[in-house]
Amino acid sequence: VGAQTLTATASSPAYFRLAVDSATGVGLHGYAIKVCQNALVAPGCGSGGATVAPWNAATVQLAGAAHQLYPLMKVPAAFAGRQITVGLYNPGTGSGTVTVRLVPPASGGTVAYPAWARMTTVSGMPAIQTSLLGDNRYHGKWVRLTVTLPPDYAGGQWQLAWDSTAAPATTALMTVTATLIGKPMQLLAG
Repeated sequence: VGAQTLTATASSPAYFRLAVDSATGVGLHGYAIKVCQNALVAPGCGSGGATVAPWNAATVQLAGAAHQLYPLMKVPAAFAGRQITVGLYNPGTGSGTVTVRLVPPASGGTVAYPAWARMTTVSGMPAIQTSLLGDNRYHGKWVRLTVTLPPDYAGGQWQLAWDSTAAPATTALMTVTATLIGKPMQLLAG
């Protein structure tokens, strides 16, 4: 989506309509709106108006079958060799036994789960067992994972796999964040 700047006059109030299209229909995205006066020069307010930009978080509504794959994030090849912190808030709430795991694209990548997490395997892949017989161990808590992209990473879409012994309630929500770790450095030739 990116950022947009909307112009408004400094002397009168203005109203803006925010329309958000959901390509997948499985999540809600958070947006920030910053309104500036035309006469005021401030960071992000060079020409005034309202600036709209997406946050780095999405809320996934866990509705449907007991075994689901959700599109999580598209990471381009430009990030090969980098690491990403993925945060899961309220992961895997359910009435049965629930597991949550990240599924890398065909170009690869690894996921490091916290040492304290209750782990299991699903289809031969490590997964967090977020609920055992409905105990909802991580309900209302953050679980942070580290994604490492290989040097030859070619880009692709990561997915979130949600598996349970029972379909989730239509009111079950989980928030996901993704943040690039570190900043690239440039060495200067002397």
